[in-house]
Amino acid sequence: MYGLAGREFNIGSPKQLGEVLFEEMKIPGGKKGKSGTWTTDSETIEEMSKAGFEIAKHIDSWRTQSKLKSSFTDSLMKKINPRTGRIHTKFAMAATATGRLSSLDPNLQNIPAVGMGKKVGRSTDALDPCTFLSADFSLNNPSKP
Repeated sequence: MYGLAGREFNIGSPKQLGEVLFEEMKIPGGKKGKSGTWTTDSETIEEMSKAGFEIAKHIDSWRTQSKLKSSFTDSLMKKINPRTGRIHTKFAMAATATGRLSSLDPNLQNIPAVGMGKKVGRSTDALDPCTFLSADFSLNNPSKP
């Protein structure tokens, strides 16, 4: 991104990002919000990506990876049990309206199962000789009377 922009800047700063994209790089289609700063929301970046601006694809990728890191990787690292070296979740059955088990502290069920999130999710797989069983069933099976 820095190479495409011609300088370093804080990618996580919407203000700096907007200035780089719309003032310095002169990318068309930029809009200013009520505060007077350029809008750099996901919709704007997606439109830029569809229009063929390579930097937009890098921004989207950076945002995805940054979100995974802050929401999952960093928090999961803090949950490693120092005695076992593993992450131990708690399961609750009464916490859902459907009666299914929910995962708490940390919630391992909200890790994305696609893209880079799949790699983060693999970090919670059981190691041999252990097995982690995932199962679901329905009491409303239409094939049985």
